[in-house]
Amino acid sequence: MLSLSRGTTTLLLGILLGFSATYYLTALASLTDQSLSCGNAEQQLSNGGADDLINLRADADVFTRSQHLPGHRRGLILVAIMTAAKYVDTRAYNVWKTWAQYIPGRVLIFVAEGTDTIHEDMPLIRLKGVDDTYPPQKKSYAMVKWLAENMADEYDWFLRADDDLYIRGEELAAFLRSVDSSKAHVIGQAGLGNSAEYGLLALGSTDNYCMGGPGIVMSRDTLLKVSPHLESCLQHMLTSHEDVELGRCIRKHVGVACTWNYEMQKLFHNNQSAIKESYAKNMKD
Repeated sequence: MLSLSRGTTTLLLGILLGFSATYYLTALASLTDQSLSCGNAEQQLSNGGADDLINLRADADVFTRSQHLPGHRRGLILVAIMTAAKYVDTRAYNVWKTWAQYIPGRVLIFVAEGTDTIHEDMPLIRLKGVDDTYPPQKKSYAMVKWLAENMADEYDWFLRADDDLYIRGEELAAFLRSVDSSKAHVIGQAGLGNSAEYGLLALGSTDNYCMGGPGIVMSRDTLLKVSPHLESCLQHMLTSHEDVELGRCIRKHVGVACTWNYEMQKLFHNNQSAIKESYAKNMKD
């Protein structure tokens, strides 16, 4: 009887130890999973998160690329508006509260380091080491560089714009959707300089530039190709015109010039024809 009691006791102790071991191992695994989950959550927050791509209030030097999830699809266009401290609460804010709300993509406003605003809802990007010196070559080049390093994987097209520009978002979107964004393009109002400057801008016989006032549209391919050369171009400018020098840099290192009006009409017509042919074929199939 005593032997049976000892055997029973041993069996019960074994069962209890088994349950205890299972419980503690399960709890340890659960704590490990929770720790990993918290770590992943902290990493997502530090990287901006999957939904909140970047913290728009931060200074430019702390921005990071957004996380790219399976099936990630680029947006159509990012509009980058350059402004100065004296216009950030007037011109830039008016842009932000009006047509910027109807852009089928994203609008960011680029300012010099240390620029303040009374409008906290504006998505300001403060460019480190940049001031409001005019002409704004350094600001423009720093903005393009920042776009290439931080947003190139997010959009197909990038528009460099001034703070006094008005854009019809839907019309722009319809046009850009008709153009192959995988190729190098720089689109805008082509110029050679005014009559007083003609021949003084060091442009080649086949060169031109997109005038900054009406806005300069770059494809993602153009943005990525010109980005590594911006610092060199900034150090070897031939004129004081920011738009001329940006156009020269793109022409030299990307191999494309600003599209002339007839070229864009031809490009738009050809793409529209291709779209119609593809639609007709799909309807038959």
